[in-house]
Order: sequence, then C-alpha cells, then structure tokens
Amino acid sequence: MLDQILSLHTETLALIIALFLALVNALVGALRAENWFKLGKKALAADNLTGAINYFTKEIMDNPKNVSAYLKRAEAFEQNGESDKAQEDREAAMAINARTAQVNGRREKQAMIPTLQAQ
Repeated sequence: MLDQILSLHTETLALIIALFLALVNALVGALRAENWFKLGKKALAADNLTGAINYFTKEIMDNPKNVSAYLKRAEAFEQNGESDKAQEDREAAMAINARTAQVNGRREKQAMIPTLQAQ
C-alpha cells in the first residue's frame, strides 16, 4: 500500500516537473523572440543593416507568422540594396495577412450562424 502511494506521488511529481519545464521553455522562447525583434529595430535605427537582417531572421525563425518582422527585414534588405529579398519578405507578409484574414473571416461567419438560425 505504501509502495502504491509513493509511486503515485512520484508520478505526480514527475508530471508537475515536466509541466513546469514546458512552461519555462515556452516563456524563454517568447522572451527570446521579443528580444530578437527589439534588437533588430535598434540595429536598423543605427543603420546596422547586417545586424538588423540577422536579428529579424532569428525572430522569423522563432515566430514565422510575425508580419512585422518580415516587413522590418524587408526595410533592412531594401536599405542594403537587396530589393529582391525585400520584395520576397513583403510578399510573405501579405500571404500571412491573407491567411489570417481568411481564418478570421471564417470565424466571423461561424459566429453568425447561431444568430441566423435564431431568425
């Protein structure tokens, strides 16, 4: 009986530790991503174009749906004379916005269904 209680407590403790570590990892990732973007903006403001491009690239790797990071990196590419890459980033930002708008449109339509059914 005591063995069963200890086993249950050990499993519970292991689960709590695993959840805690997952939470910490998620928070660190979010903070790191936020910092990459801020560092990119600072580098861009200081005309450190290579640094800005690198920071915005790291932000995009951590958060591939961050439209602002694509647009800022496009700005850095443009100032660095890399118009083709700048255009690719602007197109990527527009594609993300289009997908987001499409998803939001579906959600709005789904939210209207109960209202329409009640009429």
